[in-house]
Amino acid sequence: MIKKFLGLILMLVSSMALAVPAAYVHEMTGSGSAATAGKSRTLAIGGLLESGDVISVDKGGSMTVKFEDGQIVVLQENSRFAIEKYDYNKKNVAQSSVAMSLLSGGMRFITGVIGGTRKEAIAMKAGTATIGIRGTDLAINIAGVNYTVTVQNGAITLNAVPISTGQGATGQTSAPVVPVPVITLPAAAIAAVAATVQKAVPPTNPVGVSQQSTLVQAVAKATALAATAQAPGATDAQKAEAATAARQVQEAVVATLQATQQAIQAAVQAGATSATATGAPAKSGTTPGATPPVGKSETQQAVDTVKAINNILPADQKLNATQINQLDQQAQQQAQQQGSAQQGTGQQGTGQQGPLPTAEQQQILNVLQEFKPPTPPPVTCGGAGQSPCQ
Repeated sequence: MIKKFLGLILMLVSSMALAVPAAYVHEMTGSGSAATAGKSRTLAIGGLLESGDVISVDKGGSMTVKFEDGQIVVLQENSRFAIEKYDYNKKNVAQSSVAMSLLSGGMRFITGVIGGTRKEAIAMKAGTATIGIRGTDLAINIAGVNYTVTVQNGAITLNAVPISTGQGATGQTSAPVVPVPVITLPAAAIAAVAATVQKAVPPTNPVGVSQQSTLVQAVAKATALAATAQAPGATDAQKAEAATAARQVQEAVVATLQATQQAIQAAVQAGATSATATGAPAKSGTTPGATPPVGKSETQQAVDTVKAINNILPADQKLNATQINQLDQQAQQQAQQQGSAQQGTGQQGTGQQGPLPTAEQQQILNVLQEFKPPTPPPVTCGGAGQSPCQ
């Protein structure tokens, strides 16, 4: 009996150890949840997601999910999405595989390192339709058997019919697919996917999921505390709490930069090109001539938060402005480099002399070498109006 009991405990511990986070909630509005094996949990910004999760976004909400390999999924309201399988092999990208399904509602999907390295490794379904990925940025909405799909970049096959950049299709999954230019789709069809297509998304570089989760949670907390500290009548204690939260964001930025740099290097060494691993921000839209928003990196969002908080703090609680500006410059340079990262062909990891760092990697290395945590103010003891040190 004891042996059986110990065996069950070992099995439970092993299963918990294998529950490695595959993705995190990068951005979220409204409410949503994730269910695994029939057990549901409420999601918030920074929430971790695993292979096997079924994600639900309630009415009026939206959710942006970023995976370990940089893959992006944007879900609109009243959507259900299943991560049926997510296996990112960081030692050999070619052995990675992804299986996912849009059960209802609408989504945008942008490939990361896996899709950019081995397109056939991604299996996707939308309702009864089968989608073949060809290195892609696509949006799809389904309502029963009716669907709308647009391809912002790359190509897909929808029920074996090819659809290329700038094309879309609408109809019923049981009927033949007829690709047409996106701009000729009915207005209602374009409206069905517009919310996800026009939404700003983060870059598609691989990440350390746990570090990214910690960072976006720290940013959300600091943003809320900053709003309180900025309100009329805010107390010194509230401002001090906002300053502490900003310092926590700074610490999270450094940890995230280090994890990102390691993830990018690992991806290149595992067979991804430098261009694919660096992950330029996605740019797309359904309106001709429009300039859709390009999402800021998690690092830039965090730096902006720290700057905003620092602006409202009293002089005796302000953070180190030099270090903040230094991080800001590095984040901006990183974003500029990402914009041109995918123009070149990049280098494959050879196992011999490793590829040179990409521009983004070098920026990360620079900031890690130069950044030092803020020095706390000296503690004084005794004196007028002060308590003696204990």
